[in-house]
Amino acid sequence: TLPRSLAPGKTLKDMLSDFYGMPEAQAVGVLQHEEKEATSVGLTFNWKVAKPGNTMDAHRLIHMAQDKGLGEAAKERLMLAYYTQGVPIGDPEALRKVASEIEGLTQADVDGILDDKKKHFDDVRADEEKARSMGVSGVPYFLLNGKEAISGAQDPSAMARTIQKAL
Repeated sequence: TLPRSLAPGKTLKDMLSDFYGMPEAQAVGVLQHEEKEATSVGLTFNWKVAKPGNTMDAHRLIHMAQDKGLGEAAKERLMLAYYTQGVPIGDPEALRKVASEIEGLTQADVDGILDDKKKHFDDVRADEEKARSMGVSGVPYFLLNGKEAISGAQDPSAMARTIQKAL
């Protein structure tokens, strides 16, 4: 999750430049590469409209959805909202609207997690700590069979080689 100090209205390019200290041209290059790789596997990555922000509530929502067997549906809907539709999932009201579209979650489920900031907070922090202990410093990050890792946007052939190594 990003710290709450990230200024509203920042773009992914701004976040890479300002928050991670990446030169602007390099940030644009990284995002264009990720867009190309996403397109090559049939995904839409609209980095120019994505609105970064603190995703703690979104992660807590995913944990709540996992408790109900809906974790994958929640992740898919949130990723579509953020990366494709430009929904600012760090904004509680925008998150509430997206969450209401996840089949199987009730409004009471959504309100319960978003209105109680302590619910699943420790679970998200535990996830972050586990990631840090594994050396994860960016996303996406895939750990395959507990031994091979893919970090960041990779071309499909590099991903295929890593998957084969993990098998």
